[in-house]
Amino acid sequence: MKLLIDEMYPRVIARELRARGHDATSVHEAPGRGTLDEEVFDHARSEGRAVVTENVRDYRPLAEALLAAGDGHAGLVFTTDKALAARRSRRSHHRVRQAAFHDVGTAAERRNLALIVGAALSGCGQLRRT
Repeated sequence: MKLLIDEMYPRVIARELRARGHDATSVHEAPGRGTLDEEVFDHARSEGRAVVTENVRDYRPLAEALLAAGDGHAGLVFTTDKALAARRSRRSHHRVRQAAFHDVGTAAERRNLALIVGAALSGCGQLRRT
């Protein structure tokens, strides 16, 4: 799965995913921070990437409009830092947190990386393909 990590996450997450063999880029790298969500989604579609984001409010309607028009996209990975979602998939997140992420930046960056990897690789209930 090719991923485009939204700008709410630090660019280190995409870098660390690449270091672990995943095809991931950050919005910070391209199309650039501050780019409108519609343009980010178009960029992801042009590269066949699923967008990893917390921004359900903006991306879900974009995806639904595409599907209603008979068009498609590579997917959306909706993540959250809410405790409920973390509890729902505690086992998957625990395994990911046990991985060698101790060398990744701050504790918040490690948590974000664990959430994204857990959602993208385990299908733990936060991975939604619309």
